[in-house]
Amino acid sequence: MINYTADWNKSFEESHSYQKCLIMLIMFYLHNPKVSKLDLHFIFAVLWRIPEKDLLIIRRDYDTIITKIRNGQAHTLSEGEMYLGACRKG
Repeated sequence: MINYTADWNKSFEESHSYQKCLIMLIMFYLHNPKVSKLDLHFIFAVLWRIPEKDLLIIRRDYDTIITKIRNGQAHTLSEGEMYLGACRKG
């Protein structure tokens, strides 16, 4: 999530979004609606980094979004326009 009130003046590498996505723990579990979330059986976990080719696309999209925010055009962003999805929180 890009915080338009805090990230508008930050480079991609300084952004909270980038720092948050540098490395992610992804855990896979067996879905069973009858089991409490506290009792889920995890079958696989992996530390994942964004591949460099995808990082280049994400950086470009971030720059596009930030430019629109700076120019007062954030309302023109749309979900299907780029790699990063533009959607409202809430």
